[in-house]
Amino acid sequence: MIAISASKIICDFADPASDIVNGTVLVDGDQIISLEGPNWQGETAQSINLPGRTVAPGLMDSHVHLAFDGTADPVGNMHQRDREQTAIQAERAARDLLLGGVTFVRDLGAPDRVALNLRDQIASKAITGPTVFSAGRPLTRPQGHCWFMGSEVHDAASAQSAVNTEVERGADLIKVMVTGGRMTPGTDPLGVELNEIALRFAVKEAHDLGRPVAAHALSAAGVLAAATAGVDTIEHGTLICSDPYAVQHTDADRRLRKRAIAAVIDYGTAISPTFSVPDAGTHPVTPQIRADWISTFHEAGVPVIAGTDSGINGHPHRGAAISGIRGLVAAGMTNSDALAAASGKGMVAAGRSAAGYLRPGFKAELIVLNDDPRRNLETVSAPAGVMVGGVYYQVVRHDNDNHHDQLVRITQ
Repeated sequence: MIAISASKIICDFADPASDIVNGTVLVDGDQIISLEGPNWQGETAQSINLPGRTVAPGLMDSHVHLAFDGTADPVGNMHQRDREQTAIQAERAARDLLLGGVTFVRDLGAPDRVALNLRDQIASKAITGPTVFSAGRPLTRPQGHCWFMGSEVHDAASAQSAVNTEVERGADLIKVMVTGGRMTPGTDPLGVELNEIALRFAVKEAHDLGRPVAAHALSAAGVLAAATAGVDTIEHGTLICSDPYAVQHTDADRRLRKRAIAAVIDYGTAISPTFSVPDAGTHPVTPQIRADWISTFHEAGVPVIAGTDSGINGHPHRGAAISGIRGLVAAGMTNSDALAAASGKGMVAAGRSAAGYLRPGFKAELIVLNDDPRRNLETVSAPAGVMVGGVYYQVVRHDNDNHHDQLVRITQ
């Protein structure tokens, strides 16, 4: 058993009353056994004392692409790599995310078995990284968005078959491409490209097999179609209508946007807006407009969860967590709400249970910070330590070259 003691234990970012001053987290294997207050005197196999530090729940990035490298041309670079090189890229991405305090990710699209294999290697401790939920290969219309990764569908039968195939391959969830995407030439980000029947049958089959569904949707029409089909999370969730820059608004645009928002509320769908600060400037809609849309969902009570789309062009894996949390704060969420969206509250909406909080019986996934991020958000940018899979790592940073930052294993 491992005892981790610190000046403050944050059990739930949304509930300061649950904080423990001079507390101890007791961990056995990959689970939290108990939380103790000051002056605890029990015996453990190993003690880690962190005076002056804050221990908090590990963070989530609900939308990553581990096979992408975050450069100007992640797809082109991926196509140039062989299978072994792609696996190395994914391993590097996982390490970069963990260095930033991310202990849980959902990989929402990778070719072949890249993310699935990495997930299994991390679980077996052959590779160091966050806990991974993988969607395997995304479902898309023929030659649709990210068709080069995956699973092209066009009707009910092909959609059901594709879902079954991904689940048999080990997928933790299913990803559907409801609209086109800007990274795939020949697709329409504004149009609903996955037909209604295929979408509904894919969602039903996934749910029947106990898998949640994440839907890529870049337009108000796509958001409306995804929500009414019963998906669990909508990725990006931008409310673009007739104008791809969302500057001009017709009466029809306003009505469509209103219907999309109402559907998300009515169906209890969560939104993963993949909005980061600083924004890399690759999105055609201004950050202010996107922030206003996120604020609209949040104020309406829609679960907004932290995700960054790390790996796509201009969105590196390193530093993704703090960038995504900054984005939610820029959209009007408090520090506490944004941190909760990146931990327990967000994980529940993303389909993961018994994680994201420091509670007995929950996963021992935590980060060590130099301050309380609810009052000093930037402390999240440089965790001093991280625990995942029952292993505690000290983070050794190199100020002049963060590519050589290290995760030093402290526990056995």
